[in-house]
Amino acid sequence: MTSLKHAGSAVLVLMITACGGGGGSTTGGGTGSPDSSYTATSGVAQKGPLFKGSTVTAQELSAELAPTGKQYSFQTNSDLGTFTPNATFGSPYIGLSATGYYFDEVQGTVSTGNITLTGISDLSSAQVLNVNLLTTLAYQRIQTLVAAGQSVSVATVQAEKEVLAALHIPGGASYGSFGTLDLSQSGNGNKILEAVSSLFVEAADTAAVAGSSGNASGELASLIASFQSDIADNGVIDTAATNAALAHAAVALNPTAIAANLTQRYAAAAIAFSPTDISNWIDTSGSGVVGAFTFQPAAGAASSSFTFPSSVVNAVAGTVVTVSSGQLLVNGVAVSSASIQAGDTVAVSVGSVSTPQPGETVYLLSNGVHRGQRQPEWRWISGPFRPARRHCRGQCRQHVRGRPDQFDHPQDHSGGCGNDVGGVWHNWQCQWHGNNCQLQLPDSSRGGWQWQHHCR
Repeated sequence: MTSLKHAGSAVLVLMITACGGGGGSTTGGGTGSPDSSYTATSGVAQKGPLFKGSTVTAQELSAELAPTGKQYSFQTNSDLGTFTPNATFGSPYIGLSATGYYFDEVQGTVSTGNITLTGISDLSSAQVLNVNLLTTLAYQRIQTLVAAGQSVSVATVQAEKEVLAALHIPGGASYGSFGTLDLSQSGNGNKILEAVSSLFVEAADTAAVAGSSGNASGELASLIASFQSDIADNGVIDTAATNAALAHAAVALNPTAIAANLTQRYAAAAIAFSPTDISNWIDTSGSGVVGAFTFQPAAGAASSSFTFPSSVVNAVAGTVVTVSSGQLLVNGVAVSSASIQAGDTVAVSVGSVSTPQPGETVYLLSNGVHRGQRQPEWRWISGPFRPARRHCRGQCRQHVRGRPDQFDHPQDHSGGCGNDVGGVWHNWQCQWHGNNCQLQLPDSSRGGWQWQHHCR
């Protein structure tokens, strides 16, 4: 088979705190002209959603993002992170900071500790005060760009593209600004927030187990801080450890379980989540391209071609594209490279010089290789469709006197974990049996230990 992929750009960040469902408290003096006033219709604080009673602070900022001295305090009024920013602001630029316990969508539980989210909102363009993981990741980068002379709006657009690119997600105006995103709403931007939130929690949970600290919230805060400081200076994640942690988490996470956990959390609001909401925006294959930009035609003859959807064309519009193999076709004309515009028809077919082989990966390259990431990928198929082999992994959970301790070990094809109980090792392993990922349990549990085993 053959496949195609594309990667993307950046994010923006904000700080917000809130006080109770009612009015917020105010300190300091205002900025701007006496006639300038701005309001927000709603607000939400989400990593997973922050729980009721979490603190949210909104601070007025100048056009240079300097604090003006006027600050408002609110609290979240539901376990879905919502709050009511019922204040009149004297500046459109609001720094947000939200602190509280959050819903861990990977484990389906309340977090073990607090997390602080930050962001920067512009009420002249959107009348909401939303703060989330994406706004937090872009926060320091926006500050750097504004300090270098860019306007808040221009800095925000650039920072959002850069954050998305660091996460292998192609830029797209249709996603919406990070400060407008909400897990409870539909649309690709909100699904990206859902996926990235899950990705960071998976990485943090893995680090907590590997380091035996058990402090997943602390690990999450550390990972966020590393990402923020790394991307702040040049818009790129240069730290190998950060990239490795996120890459491992992308392969290890379980979209089905996460979607089920989120659906249960939002059950009262009658909101359902799908595994593809997550897998579409995560590089689960480790190839540097997210699922929404990987295409696997059901079947194809040696003479077949593949036309990229408009989402891919729009993502590479304004750039020069080539293909790694086969023949590039733009508006039906065979070319070696072309500057792409929105609305063009872009396809790849068998070429007289370079012909994709069955199972080969073909890449659509934008401006060579965009920040070292591979672009839309198409797995060329000859004969019957063969689905890509998914990750075979297991999870073992031990209970001692009612206290659950989880050991989560991603396994590729086989492997397992165990514990010495009274001198007897209780082992399991996950292996492929045909197309099924199944459990093999050589030893039975005993000695007062209860084991629960899952392959996924």
